[in-house]
Amino acid sequence: MIIKKLLILFSFCVLSTPIFADQDANFQSCMKAITKHDTPENNTPEYKKFNETMCNCMVEQIKNNQGNRDSNKITKTCFFNALLHYATDNLDTATSDADMMTACKNMLNVSKEKSSDKEIKMVADFCQCAQPKLLDLFKQSESMTDKQYKEGIFSIADTCSANIEIK
Repeated sequence: MIIKKLLILFSFCVLSTPIFADQDANFQSCMKAITKHDTPENNTPEYKKFNETMCNCMVEQIKNNQGNRDSNKITKTCFFNALLHYATDNLDTATSDADMMTACKNMLNVSKEKSSDKEIKMVADFCQCAQPKLLDLFKQSESMTDKQYKEGIFSIADTCSANIEIK
């Protein structure tokens, strides 16, 4: 699931070189590219929200990094950003280390497709990096705006996906 979705997003990112003036057109193109390969079992509200979060991130990053763009970095960061949003949506600010790690590792449950051992390891490595940062973010979240929280999640995804190899 992860590798297939990342390759689809990478293709979208590369093919979006001339940025459409209309961001909505880019978002719709991204959603179409992703959902074209989905299975009927993945037709759930959570999976749709996950795809929307990912495409919003992709469109924003492509727009903001027009001249200096590393498509692989944008793709990985946006993918893991969407997974973190999915993992943390049902956690509260008093979450323990163990709960955070479980939620992070369960990120793959957004898809009904079976994950490979390679994908499970990739997510576990990501979670090792993300867990302490997420706990710190959660502790500060009460005094943050929604925008600051969203930027915090993105920053964690950006930092922790940097060393993830996609092959």
